[in-house]
Amino acid sequence: MKLQFWGAARTVAGSMHLLEVAGRRVLLDCGMYQGSRKKAFELNRDLPFEARSIDVVVLSHTHIDHSGNLPTLARNGFGGPIYCTPATGDLAALLLRDSAKIQESDIRRVNRRRKRDGKQPFEPLYTEADAVAALECRSPWDGRRYPAGSPRHGCLPSPPRVLRRRDAEDARHGSRWRRARV
Repeated sequence: MKLQFWGAARTVAGSMHLLEVAGRRVLLDCGMYQGSRKKAFELNRDLPFEARSIDVVVLSHTHIDHSGNLPTLARNGFGGPIYCTPATGDLAALLLRDSAKIQESDIRRVNRRRKRDGKQPFEPLYTEADAVAALECRSPWDGRRYPAGSPRHGCLPSPPRVLRRRDAEDARHGSRWRRARV
């Protein structure tokens, strides 16, 4: 087993952790780095691994610093499933499309200035089409059975390997706890 911390290390943004186990590459979150425009653009554009090499993504929650770079991952060739709760999947659909619109709008504004200065235009980090491509990979999971497409689909998670944690999406409903497979 090998675990690499590619984001949110020495910073609070850009959560991205790569777990390699049993010949599989599992990416926990694919967040957007936020900071100075130039540094953020470079860190978000250039993934630290080959997107096609990732077998599956597990999305912990929808905050932009955990999900915001999924369209870049899809744009660069990722086509595997993205496992998340149904609520996280629904929110990601809204957030990533909106983020793409902001990316496209910001780059149009920047490129107007660049054109006046005789400079080459930039491309957006990702487009709405990239966001839609990432969203098509979603595989919402209720936590009770293994998700469709997984090798153990239809099986119940084994109780000894269950971690109890508070689900962020349910926090607003009180102190309910949800099981998550580790």
